[in-house]
Amino acid sequence: MTEASYLLFPRHMNAYGKLFGGQYLEWIDMLAGIVAMRHSNSFVVTASMSDIAFHSSAELKEILTLKGYVCMVGTCSMEVVIKTYAEKVSGEKRLINTAYATMVAVDEQGKPKPVPRLLISEDIRQEHELAQKRRAMRKEAL
Repeated sequence: MTEASYLLFPRHMNAYGKLFGGQYLEWIDMLAGIVAMRHSNSFVVTASMSDIAFHSSAELKEILTLKGYVCMVGTCSMEVVIKTYAEKVSGEKRLINTAYATMVAVDEQGKPKPVPRLLISEDIRQEHELAQKRRAMRKEAL
């Protein structure tokens, strides 16, 4: 599990005073990459992002915390779940987003390389089962 926190400044906001989606997607992608690099011990590339579900928005001066972990692995790919929480100065926290990124481990030539298996703990069992369903749906859509 990897975690990153950001204090939201005006430069992170859109015209409506809410967190700018492009900035937020960059942070999701960066954290997913770090999670996948740590699991695979190699460089990774983003293959896809899916099921980005906005539950609510984040506002100026809130602390945004992204928590990510690998929930499923394939031969060369890993699905990383990123859960994002917004925290007010009072300490009140709320889940604002859940996103899934598929990352692929690559060698020095940029070619996909195998990744270590994932030990499924009780903490991630449900996420792992949902990841398998998402993977099957993606394959069916091709």
